[in-house]
Amino acid sequence: MKAAVLFCHTDEQEPNAAVEWELGRQYTQLSQYANAYGFEMEQVFFHVGQLDYEYPDDVLLRFLRGLQNSRSNIVIAETRDYFPESQMRFIPPIHACFLKEHIQQMKIGSRQHPLPAEKKTLSGKPYLYNKEKNR
Repeated sequence: MKAAVLFCHTDEQEPNAAVEWELGRQYTQLSQYANAYGFEMEQVFFHVGQLDYEYPDDVLLRFLRGLQNSRSNIVIAETRDYFPESQMRFIPPIHACFLKEHIQQMKIGSRQHPLPAEKKTLSGKPYLYNKEKNR
């Protein structure tokens, strides 16, 4: 079974009922896609706020580091808009599936820039789920 990372995102700045609903909707859609195409969900990231890969917030930084250290190099996201061309040089090389555009696997990212140095303190607002490995 292929491992994949799910990426759910909303541009809203503060968590509220609408944000929770939107992230839940995306998670349902992405997990159904993963199951239908035989992907095992390795990690799921829920990101709230601005997507700035050059200066990532804690969740985005964890997402990018997770991609670098993951056994999976496949990300499943709702739309390609979450990975703009202008930010590609800051994203590690991966394959992505974009549901809205019906793209099943597309290479994105670059090795152009290393990830920023490890932050000593994180915000405590992770919006992140990491699946326990069954051994």
